[in-house]
Amino acid sequence: MSFAQSVSIGSEVSCTTRLGKTVEGKIIALDEDHHVIVVQSRTSSGGTSKSDLHIVNLTNVSNLKILKLGEGQPTDTPPLNIQKIEKRFQENVSAKRAEVSRIGVNVTPIAQQLFDDLYKKLPNQQCCWNNDVIIALGDVRIIPPYDSNCCTGGNQKSLEIVRKYVQRFHNEHKDTTSDS
Repeated sequence: MSFAQSVSIGSEVSCTTRLGKTVEGKIIALDEDHHVIVVQSRTSSGGTSKSDLHIVNLTNVSNLKILKLGEGQPTDTPPLNIQKIEKRFQENVSAKRAEVSRIGVNVTPIAQQLFDDLYKKLPNQQCCWNNDVIIALGDVRIIPPYDSNCCTGGNQKSLEIVRKYVQRFHNEHKDTTSDS
């Protein structure tokens, strides 16, 4: 069965992704070339006059059930708030860029784990990469091989705080750090 025969605009569907998320609603748009559908469902925020739109890549769907076959004609859809969509898009781009900046380049897995641990535990996530050096609490540098003796800079209090975090991290990960 081809893509066009299996789904059509206006069809009520229930699809489960490979990650276990289930989306149920009416197909309001489809792209046969890319095997993508747009499903309109009741809003998850509890409002009655609003709906959620889900863009579903059918190649990532493990189960697709057609609950009611549609006529294949576009339905009236509510107008889109372009400013809201643009704002959400920009927020997502910023969040992804921040996430990418927390990934060390050419560092060992244990160094990345240490960074991730420090990032979560230090106040206001005061941790960043400068090449292969971890900068914590503004100016404390942790250089390879990233043990407590490799912490330099900063004021004495900041340096001691970071050294304790690093020492605690290595004590908790003795089995994995000795293999690196």
